[in-house]
Amino acid sequence: MITMDDRNQYRRLLISIRKAGLGKRDFNLIRSCLMYIEKNLEGITK
Repeated sequence: MITMDDRNQYRRLLISIRKAGLGKRDFNLIRSCLMYIEKNLEGITK
């Protein structure tokens, strides 16, 4: 089960990626991957 600390970790990752200056397309791809991983850990996706 994902804890609040884990959720904060995903948010910190997204903030770091946003600050890295990636293009919108690359940022959206990485964000989607992180969201998939988060949902998979929660048991929502397979």
